[in-house]
Amino acid sequence: MAESAGSAARDGDEQQRRLRLEAFLADVALRFLQQPSSVIGSEVDCALAGLTDVLDVDRCGLALFSPDLRQLDIEHSFARPGVPTLVHADLAAMLPWYAQQLREGRRVVINSDRDLPSEADDERRYIAASGLRSHVGLPLLGSGGPMGVLGVAAFSAERRWSAEFLARLELLASAFATVLFRCRTEGQLRTVEELNRSVLRSLTSELVVVDGEGRVATLNDAARLSAKRELFPAAEGTDYPAALTAAADSGFPDGPRLAEGIRSVVSGRAPRFETTYGFPSDERPHHYLLRVTPLEGGPGAVVMHVDISEIERTRAGLERALRETEHQKERLLAEVVVLHREVSHAHGFNTLVGRSTALRRVQAEIEQVAPTESPVLLLGETGTGKELVAQEIHRRSRRRERPFVTVNCAALPAGLIESELFGHERGAFTGAVQRAAGRFEVADGGTLFLDEIGELPAAVQAKLLRVLQGGDFERLADHPHQRAAGRRHQP
Repeated sequence: MAESAGSAARDGDEQQRRLRLEAFLADVALRFLQQPSSVIGSEVDCALAGLTDVLDVDRCGLALFSPDLRQLDIEHSFARPGVPTLVHADLAAMLPWYAQQLREGRRVVINSDRDLPSEADDERRYIAASGLRSHVGLPLLGSGGPMGVLGVAAFSAERRWSAEFLARLELLASAFATVLFRCRTEGQLRTVEELNRSVLRSLTSELVVVDGEGRVATLNDAARLSAKRELFPAAEGTDYPAALTAAADSGFPDGPRLAEGIRSVVSGRAPRFETTYGFPSDERPHHYLLRVTPLEGGPGAVVMHVDISEIERTRAGLERALRETEHQKERLLAEVVVLHREVSHAHGFNTLVGRSTALRRVQAEIEQVAPTESPVLLLGETGTGKELVAQEIHRRSRRRERPFVTVNCAALPAGLIESELFGHERGAFTGAVQRAAGRFEVADGGTLFLDEIGELPAAVQAKLLRVLQGGDFERLADHPHQRAAGRRHQP
């Protein structure tokens, strides 16, 4: 009779604890739903304190796994006076078998070391050292797998709960798991959003995100501060293609073309759009690369303006340098050809030596005319040394560091006289496969000696006169626009 009465009393106590737990569970779930995530931490601590009282145990705590599940750190804990807490302890290092059960989603109920398998040596030593009488570890399960554990520990007396009671306790663990998952997710989302904002702020390129109707959804600081905003604004809610189109009336003729490119991507008519455009500036023109790509997973597009002004200026400078290099190359190649001919016909001695009155008069005239820039006419019979005199004039002039070019006018083929003297463009005549510099251009800055100039046709002599008077000449060309401005040459 007495045993029956005791059993009834225990059943009554169990029923009371179960009812209190159900009421507590409803209250905690309601508070978790109503409170913002910023205060959930304090709500969890209060809930653990209330759970300790409801279950009449000595300590309750929550431990969370690290993303790789290697650590199991206690994040929240409440203990009655005199009972040590384990905040920030790594349970996976302390109790490896216990942590493994939780990784596999198993509930752990311990009332003595007899409930432990043989491999749980660390857990057995912990029970002996701490005086643990009863423990329940309920896994916290999220959508991605195990998140951690709700632990309930009794040190003062052994606690035994029915399977029905533990099932209700698991509902409470699910509530904790839900709220912690929400906090973790919201925290990760805030981190990602802040990271995205930081990335956008740090980019020097102008980024404008438009929605499916072409309206500005967001933009980075570079786009907000851009000088282009004076012509086409990019505030949130602005119809960006329309603003670009309207900018044509304010001095931005490329606006409609850019607007159409953005619309083609937003509407799905084009997978992407990319172009370059110039932008007017008070100082010097700016050049931009515009790239439009569709948004991932939704209507809209990302519009990026990249300042390529320095690249364009560098490219233009390189093109100018390349053209000048090509010109110098042509001249050097022509000089090599001419000098090679000169070497093959060079005289063994090129100094005027003599004491006669006539020769001294010639030397005096050489010294008088050499520093000038005037054309010099040398007269004399064949073999009297006109070329030697020309070489002495060159040697004593300011042009001595540049080439001395000799042209035997009598030996030039009639059909190639002008080409040899003035050069020609590619295609000027049959066999002209590339542009070539003439003798005047090769001798630029030096001296050109026209030997037997009287043998040239009268028409060519007239052109020579124009060169000598004005210092300009034209290469032979197949088309009128293929002309080269000549430089002054001193024959």
